[in-house]
Amino acid sequence: MNTSWGARDLVARYDLPPEKVAVVNWGPVASLFPEPAPGDCDRVRKRLSLPDEFILYPAQTWPHKNHERLLEALALIRDRDGVTVPLVCPGLNIEGYEQLERRVGELGLQREVRFCGFVEPIELRCLYDLARALVFPSRFEGWGM
Repeated sequence: MNTSWGARDLVARYDLPPEKVAVVNWGPVASLFPEPAPGDCDRVRKRLSLPDEFILYPAQTWPHKNHERLLEALALIRDRDGVTVPLVCPGLNIEGYEQLERRVGELGLQREVRFCGFVEPIELRCLYDLARALVFPSRFEGWGM
């Protein structure tokens, strides 16, 4: 397992002795990505039509990643406080993507939300560098990076 939560779940679910389950943490993957060269991040900003400021949620679109709740929170902040928060979501658009696209439309977030799909490591590194903040509202991570 790579999380304490996952280890506890495994022990409880399969009645294993806790000393038989080890947590092996992953190293920070982003540190393995190439350092952006001058101009790389500007090219990424242009290619993805990024706003000047945005929050980043790098995750595939599986339902447990909880994109939908994040979209609802952004709509709430906009409607309640008058604050628009752009969101950029790199990651494979797989299971759940069509529902998320519908939800973006229902909430009127088409101008604020971008699902970029898969991006290359250098592009992801630039997205981390360019983002104002990182959000990660996943409901469950048993093996997430």
